[in-house]
Amino acid sequence: MDLFRFGRREPPPVGPDSDDAELMAAVAALCERVVVMRGGRVVFEGTPAGLATAASGQVWLSDHPPAASRLFWRTADGRYRTLGERPAGAVPAVPAIEDGYLLLLGDAAGVAA
Repeated sequence: MDLFRFGRREPPPVGPDSDDAELMAAVAALCERVVVMRGGRVVFEGTPAGLATAASGQVWLSDHPPAASRLFWRTADGRYRTLGERPAGAVPAVPAIEDGYLLLLGDAAGVAA
């Protein structure tokens, strides 16, 4: 099943809003394989679980916004979820499919504070 081919030329951005979380939940539940492309090139091909695993060791939770990261957002519980380098005082978080997606796309995903 290809959730990104309903008349779109680019995949929808994924970030902190609930529609994006619902889309990633649908991908995880309905797709056996996913392909992530950036600039017309495949940067990941595998299972949804494999996409989440691609973010292992790069997902952090902290009480304060990170000083040096562009890939972070405030979660529903008020903490900050950061992708990439570990911010000061942050603890490891379990990676999710959207974390792997955002890390693979980086700034192209349009997520920043």
